[in-house]
Amino acid sequence: MAALCMNIVSRDVPPDLTGVPAELAPLVAAMLAHEPTDRPAVPEVYDRLKELAAAGGTALPVAVRRLAVATYVERETDPPTPVPPPRPRRRDLSEVVVPGSVVARLADRLRGDYAASPRL
Repeated sequence: MAALCMNIVSRDVPPDLTGVPAELAPLVAAMLAHEPTDRPAVPEVYDRLKELAAAGGTALPVAVRRLAVATYVERETDPPTPVPPPRPRRRDLSEVVVPGSVVARLADRLRGDYAASPRL
């Protein structure tokens, strides 16, 4: 354990990136730089990951899900029952619904009724 800790704090020992995909290795290495000022900022990391996901022709949400599934490790401390999935995000239909149409008016009415009703 002591040797591992010394490797982590030593400037002379580069991080072990065994198993990291080749396209991610430079980014991960930069993120693990010993000097904090040498590490990329979160927006830079996000942009680079988006570029990598798009380079494969995959949408970012799909790439994130694939990464989560591929790297998931089940632990004894995991809850015994599945966690309910998050509620789906509201979709903005303004691009496909003509303003003032019957569908748009109905949606506005339902939205108003929903906002006025007590939430469970």
